[in-house]
Amino acid sequence: MKKEKRLNNKGFSLVELIIVIAIMAVLAGALAPQFIKYVAKSREATDNQNIDLLIATTNAVLADPDVTPAVGTVTITSTSAATFTNVGSTFEAAFKQAVGSKYPMSKVSRGKGFVITIGGSDAAGWTVTCTVAP
Repeated sequence: MKKEKRLNNKGFSLVELIIVIAIMAVLAGALAPQFIKYVAKSREATDNQNIDLLIATTNAVLADPDVTPAVGTVTITSTSAATFTNVGSTFEAAFKQAVGSKYPMSKVSRGKGFVITIGGSDAAGWTVTCTVAP
């Protein structure tokens, strides 16, 4: 008894599937560098937003006469939890609430009577220096 050959086989052959997978691999290899660039740009944009958040918080805190530090320089350094020197508890609380675990790159902002310098390059830490002029 001979088995009849099916003439209307439906589906893909193994060769067709391998060809499709090879084409997808080539496309993925060609597009991966572009994807990596987009990820790097989005991380940089996030860092810039974090910097702007720190500057906005500093501007808001320094606008309050009850919180503004005395003439001089105030430096806030963060590794995992921020440590503050020469600032009031309200100033410290405002920064901790605004910053959380985020870290910026670097930026300088000049406000009325003060200069804010924010610097940092990685998750190891960042520094906010606020110089209040007389």
